[in-house]
Amino acid sequence: MAKVHHCLVDGVSGAELLAVTLDLGPEPPPVGDDPWRPEPLPSPVRLARDAAVDLATSPYEQARAAGAVLRRPGRLVDAAREVLRGSVALSGVVRPTPPTSLNGPIGPHRRYTWTALPLADAKAVRRRHGGTLNDVVLALITRGFRDLLVSRGEDVEGRVLRSLVPVSVRPRDDRGTAVGDGTLENRVSAMFAELPVGADDPVERLAAIGAQLADLKRSKQAVAAEALTSLGVFAPAMLLSLGMRVATRAARRMGQLDTVTTNVPGPQFPLWSCGRRLLRALPYVPLAAPLRVGVAVFSYDGELAFGVTADADTADDVDVLAQGIRAELDDLLAHAPAATPPAAGAPAAGVSPAAAVPTIGAVSTPKLYHNPRCSKSRAAKDLLGERGVEVEVVEYLKTPPSRAELEAIVAGLDGDPQELVRTKDPKFKALGVDPAGLTDAQAVVDLLVEHPEVMERPVLVVDGRAAIGRPLERIEALLG
Repeated sequence: MAKVHHCLVDGVSGAELLAVTLDLGPEPPPVGDDPWRPEPLPSPVRLARDAAVDLATSPYEQARAAGAVLRRPGRLVDAAREVLRGSVALSGVVRPTPPTSLNGPIGPHRRYTWTALPLADAKAVRRRHGGTLNDVVLALITRGFRDLLVSRGEDVEGRVLRSLVPVSVRPRDDRGTAVGDGTLENRVSAMFAELPVGADDPVERLAAIGAQLADLKRSKQAVAAEALTSLGVFAPAMLLSLGMRVATRAARRMGQLDTVTTNVPGPQFPLWSCGRRLLRALPYVPLAAPLRVGVAVFSYDGELAFGVTADADTADDVDVLAQGIRAELDDLLAHAPAATPPAAGAPAAGVSPAAAVPTIGAVSTPKLYHNPRCSKSRAAKDLLGERGVEVEVVEYLKTPPSRAELEAIVAGLDGDPQELVRTKDPKFKALGVDPAGLTDAQAVVDLLVEHPEVMERPVLVVDGRAAIGRPLERIEALLG
């Protein structure tokens, strides 16, 4: 067993660490000679010298960085505007929420329970109801907390629970997804979401969470939180310590938070160690007073695992929460409209034509939407050739996909619809489209019908499912 402190890694780099310490197959790779040797322990004199050098060079580096920013004032103005917008949104957290049994003193002992769900079921809910996978995850957790409070005899009518939701502020790839940059460090900011435990209908809960998170992303709340926490680079340690104490005491007095929920995407392929397959990865979130219950979520190899940590003295009934998570997924699947439209082409009963999303029909030959000028796309094509997969190659810039094809691709994707758009591409930026508006499938399809040149590549379609080959492991997972 190994432990890594959270100050060294966050969820993204922790998942990377898991992937590099385990094997990708049952046969371990050959072990070669390791030329690395640790440096000798530094002497007290060397430690003092290094500290003096850091103190001397840090102001210089800060001044150099400030000079670089001032040479590009437009970027400075944009960044300041985002921080200001986020600070306004972040200020709403000071409004206290009504007290519940989820807040209060905690003891030294913990209770832990978990539940695991098929990731494909959660993605099916996302595809049918819209929103993102993270919206679905928070909706499931909301039902769990609702059931827990009701079981304790607490009134939930019209109430919300405020949750700290960690957000990665790592560099983004061209799909806008947080990616590892090879550094093992903690690069996490936060948003504060209000879980609508007072809503009785599961679809209503999901819709409310989706709308709220979309607003939070547009408000740049996480940007402001990152800007504030980044002051730790400049402030003396004693001032930071005093600030943290003041913030903690204020949180206890004002009751701004009820829980913490964190969702970390893990590798969607099996990992091995010494010839033994890793069957399941269960997440754990630590607690800090006054929070008595926290939920961590980790996806691995097609499974979504929820780990619930609770104070053993005041929350020994958190199995109710775990059962509510599973029950909510079942209810959302039962409420979901049929994924396949009727044969006549009309939408399913009770579903408006705009909401009826087609699926990719079963095909005998996989289809690769390909750009020969893209190295990733060429690598995907080569991979399919090496695997002996017969594939129909569509150069989508020459033969743009139709609206029906795009709707089918979006419906078959496991990720968010926005992943199908190259939001970092200069061609996209030249359009003047706000990426925050691409939160639903219809907006993505409308954009790509008019501008196929900003479509992500490569995209593989196989028997009703689709995958964007970034990374290529997604295509491998789709092929099975």
